[in-house]
Amino acid sequence: MVSMSELLIAVPDSLGEALGAVESLFAVLHASSTGNPIALDLTPVTWIRPYSAISLLGVYHYLKQLTHLPVRLTGPQCDIHIYLRRIDFFKCGTGTVYITDPFNPIDNLSRRTSSSNVLELFPIRVHEDVYDTGVG
Repeated sequence: MVSMSELLIAVPDSLGEALGAVESLFAVLHASSTGNPIALDLTPVTWIRPYSAISLLGVYHYLKQLTHLPVRLTGPQCDIHIYLRRIDFFKCGTGTVYITDPFNPIDNLSRRTSSSNVLELFPIRVHEDVYDTGVG
C-alpha cells in the first residue's frame, strides 16, 4: 500500500485585499496540484474579506475534486478562525474542508440563531460597505 504524504500549501496574504487579489492563490494551487492530500496553511493570512471567504470555499471544492479527499485547513490566526466559524464556513464546506487546530468555544461570537449571515455585525448600506473593514 502506497502512503501519500500531505502537501502543505501556504496561502498568500491576499484574502484581505481587493477583488482579484485572491487570484494569486489560484496560481499557487494550479502549480501544486499533485493528487496527494492537501492542507492549506492560513498562517500568513491577516484578514479575509467576504469575497475571499467565498472564493476559499470554491478552492476547497476544486481541490477535493482533484484529490477526492477533504482539504485540511491549518494555522488560521485566532480572529480569522473566529470569523470563519461565525460565517458558518465549516458548515458550508462540510465534506470538502476540515480543521484540526484547537478552538476555544469561549471565542465564539454572539450570533442570532435566526441569522445565517454576518449582516448584523456590519450594516451594509452601499456596495463599498462590503469592503470596509471598520478600521480607520
